[in-house]
Amino acid sequence: MKQIFPIAIFLFFSSNIQSQINHSFVLGPDLGIGANFGNSSKLSIGGGINYTLNISPKIGLRLNAGYNRFNGKFFDDYVSFLPIRAGVQSFIYQDIFFAFADAGIATYKSSNPDPSLTKFSWAAGLGFNKPLNEKGSQMIQTSAWFNFYKHSTYLNYTWFNIRVAYGFSFGKKLTNNESE
Repeated sequence: MKQIFPIAIFLFFSSNIQSQINHSFVLGPDLGIGANFGNSSKLSIGGGINYTLNISPKIGLRLNAGYNRFNGKFFDDYVSFLPIRAGVQSFIYQDIFFAFADAGIATYKSSNPDPSLTKFSWAAGLGFNKPLNEKGSQMIQTSAWFNFYKHSTYLNYTWFNIRVAYGFSFGKKLTNNESE
């Protein structure tokens, strides 16, 4: 009988929380610009996918996975990054303007004989959602962010990404009144 009470409390709160959650997925191409290696590489064309779990009208938890490949300008070489990160998204104005930061890992590969390396990586950026319908369940998202990859004690890679992507959301639309 003692186990029923904690289970009932858990079910009550989890169903209440689930009824207030909004999910969104965004998928699209990325344009990457090397920051500290930009003079030796061309622009990167990559892509990525984001999942955001909006837990309140202002805060969302996010997962991000992407790919960037930078070809060399002077040599027939390349460096590529496959980041997988988790973080927080904060809505600055409704669910239209937002800022985010995430951290995780990225796998580095190059045309050099260097081995593939999976190391720490983080990103921070800003974005804008343009709703495509009245419900706001479909959107075009524009975002820009700074990436950091820790290659070794003496070498870090940094780059900027710009993305214009399609997104969709589902779940209960959160409002400020519901969060109080």
